[in-house]
Amino acid sequence: YAEGGTLRQLLEGETLSGPDRVTLVDNLIAALSFAHACDVAHRDLRPENILLSKIQTEPSPPTLRLADFDIALLDSLKRGKTMNTKSVGFVGVVRYQPPDLLFVTGAASKQYDYKKADLYSLCVIVFEVFAGMGTALPESRKPEDFAAALPSADEAKAVGRVGYSRALARRVGRFCAVGLSQTSGSRFRAVAELKRAWSSSSREPPWAFAVGMAMIFCVACIVAVTADYGWDLFRETRVARGLIL
Repeated sequence: YAEGGTLRQLLEGETLSGPDRVTLVDNLIAALSFAHACDVAHRDLRPENILLSKIQTEPSPPTLRLADFDIALLDSLKRGKTMNTKSVGFVGVVRYQPPDLLFVTGAASKQYDYKKADLYSLCVIVFEVFAGMGTALPESRKPEDFAAALPSADEAKAVGRVGYSRALARRVGRFCAVGLSQTSGSRFRAVAELKRAWSSSSREPPWAFAVGMAMIFCVACIVAVTADYGWDLFRETRVARGLIL
């Protein structure tokens, strides 16, 4: 039991602002970081298994608690040590599990890195935190398509939902495009890498700054050339009239 219910209940209530949802993700990453530091792979991360310690009416984001470690495994599984006698391989809910895990069976299931499966699950949850529970994952898995799935502030206001700035939508899009890539080798390899990506995704990529500066430079050049041409034309006109020697 937890006073604030589950994360699913909170997200279905649409009560959190954009910044509060960012804080929620920060806390969720911190919780998973602790579990992995303790050599534990959860294997069944989803909103129903994330409990909240505060009542939902409080203005600040609630504190998270990861729950339901019934099928969790020690990462030392390869050495024959497990937290329980549950079978390895695919478990949990399909939506929150990496596609490649569906085909892991037999001996391969004991060699699979279930911490990486946790990272995939967490990224699905991050997407739902902003896009809404049950929102379909973009088939392309491109950053711009993930960002487009998030309602803008204007769109959300019209239907009474929470909307997000373009900067935040791009941040979530860049993060989810890596964490939910269809190719397993392109995803985050460790929770530390995921954490760095979430923090750095709050900044625009370097090329965005370069493009912006290039545009400013081009506009400045156009203004300068236009002004110089205008002055020459003005001067020639005045000279022709004998007003300037």
